[in-house]
Amino acid sequence: MSDVITTGATLDSLIKNFFTLIGTFIPMLAGFALLLFLWGCVKYIYNSSETKGKTEGKEAMIWGIIALFVLFSIWGILGLLAKDLLPPETQFGDDHGDPNPSVILPTQA
Repeated sequence: MSDVITTGATLDSLIKNFFTLIGTFIPMLAGFALLLFLWGCVKYIYNSSETKGKTEGKEAMIWGIIALFVLFSIWGILGLLAKDLLPPETQFGDDHGDPNPSVILPTQA
């Protein structure tokens, strides 16, 4: 804790770093959840004649959907918290919810 104080890290920078870290991992985990769902689809279709294979495929699809729902819910909740906790210049949109093109699009030289 003393390292944080001596380096001059503020609460805003710690919160911003936390949201950046989470914002990096959630899309990766969502990609894995989507792969799990698709794997379940393939397994379900491939083993359509076997009840055990169909059951395993169905379970993988259900867990993939649950994981996607949980991850995107967490992402949305963190987005709402970021809007309240982070300074306005670091948010990804204006007060009306319209995206800020300078944040999304690269600037042209």
